[in-house]
Amino acid sequence: EGESPQESAFKRLKRDFVLSAVLTAPVMAISMAAMTEWFMRAVPLAMSEVNTILFLLTTGVMAGPGRRFFTVAWKLAKHFTADMNTLVAVGTGTAYLFSTVVTLFPRWLPVGHPPDHIYFDTAATIITLILLGRMLEARAKSRTTDAIKKIAGLRPPTARVVREGSERDVPVGEVQRGDIVIVRPGERIPVDGIVERGSSSVDESMITGESMPVDKMAGDRVTGGTVNLSGSIEFRATAVGSEMVIANIIRLVEEAQGSKAPIQALVDRIAAVFVPVVMAVAVLTFLAW
Repeated sequence: EGESPQESAFKRLKRDFVLSAVLTAPVMAISMAAMTEWFMRAVPLAMSEVNTILFLLTTGVMAGPGRRFFTVAWKLAKHFTADMNTLVAVGTGTAYLFSTVVTLFPRWLPVGHPPDHIYFDTAATIITLILLGRMLEARAKSRTTDAIKKIAGLRPPTARVVREGSERDVPVGEVQRGDIVIVRPGERIPVDGIVERGSSSVDESMITGESMPVDKMAGDRVTGGTVNLSGSIEFRATAVGSEMVIANIIRLVEEAQGSKAPIQALVDRIAAVFVPVVMAVAVLTFLAW
């Protein structure tokens, strides 16, 4: 059985996060240590050489795991729109480019600009933390997909129905509303319906979470996928296929998987206005300077 899109997305994000974290850890460690006096005494390197090491490590983060943010931001920019990816790309890209100029082209800067004002650690850490959040989100979606598969597998492949005065086993997909369905002890109920004859106890924990069996008798509703425990019952099918409770649960979960959280949608709406305004203010500030 092939991987689901959610599982594939989780594996890609996990790989990118691990690579980003491995590269970011030394960037953070060196950046923090370089702020102390003992570091420069203990390490026989000039500040320009330290900055070059940070540049190389951060470039690995930006060109590898962080590339996804810039790819999406560029596609959005071509359509004159923006979202959270644009915020990440602009923020980390600005920090990275400025630090690169300080490291590789210090002559481009005003006279007397301090060589230790770099922000490679900021760019690398932001990308790593956002990848961590997205990886956790992808893992949750992957686990939800597994749960959906398990729920879908609760329905038995066949159902025992009464047709033309005799019992016959038919594929569950051929059960029609109004059919009389017979379920014996220990079998799963194939479709939703209302009990016509017999009485039994039914394990409905997969629907309600309640571990205690529920007594069923004539007139009571039964749900497809639940387990008939004690007695044989005959019920009339009232919901089959996509109309069943299980099918509706799966549909709602899949819709929730494919939709954005309200806060995420709000951030994207804000970003669509915030980013162009900030870019315009930055350009005007540069020209006026």
